[in-house]
Amino acid sequence: MTARHEQGFSLVEAIVALAIVAALTSAFLASLAHAARLESAANLRARAVLLAQSALDRAVAGEPARSGRAQDLGWQVSTKPYGQNDPLDRARLEEIAVAVGTDPAHPLVQLRTIRVRP
Repeated sequence: MTARHEQGFSLVEAIVALAIVAALTSAFLASLAHAARLESAANLRARAVLLAQSALDRAVAGEPARSGRAQDLGWQVSTKPYGQNDPLDRARLEEIAVAVGTDPAHPLVQLRTIRVRP
């Protein structure tokens, strides 16, 4: 080796090493941001499931509330006859559906159940 190479890194080697470190750091930060978004979406969906279950339980119990908001989530309860076209339906069943989400047109969670009408 020559004396020049024994003194240390050249400017080109230092710039290449810095570019590699910058690219790796950028990829790492992007993956952290993506993980944070996924965690936030999972948290929102978990809250929506809990709210939907609560609204469905209240509707089955006979509470008259049909819609509402809880923080950034809105919920809507709907009921309709179930099996009305079936001549054997003597139990007078009804379907109760709950939709929960930030946008009423695209709910995050939808739960349904069937009960005997009071």
